Amino acid sequence: MTVLFDSCKQLRHVQLSSKLFKVTDCSGASLAANCPCLTNAKLTQAMTDATIQQLALSCKHLRELDLHRSCAVSCEALQRLLEGCLLLSRLVLPQQLEVGAVVRAMSSRCCCSLSMLEEEQLQVLALQH
Repeated sequence: MTVLFDSCKQLRHVQLSSKLFKVTDCSGASLAANCPCLTNAKLTQAMTDATIQQLALSCKHLRELDLHRSCAVSCEALQRLLEGCLLLSRLVLPQQLEVGAVVRAMSSRCCCSLSMLEEEQLQVLALQH
């Protein structure tokens, strides 16, 4: 997967599937590092803070991110994501992540206002700048 992302520098939309055994946190970080034009991403359960932090560093055009299948994502990584991806307008969170804690962790250091929406039993944050 890493080689694929190395050659897709202009990639704007991606949906990673957990059905592909080669999709790992390392390939997620490679995606973020090699695809700075990414605007829309749906990540898989293999993604962790390392991928989220690389997205925050590299993907400044990111507008929509779906993490609802990502199990190991911390509030700290989400805070860095919002600080780094100022164009982000839609964030779908894992159901097991307590949204109140996320909002509290980000509210003091984030320049956007957050509103929570329920969509098909997913926790969605609509971000208004």
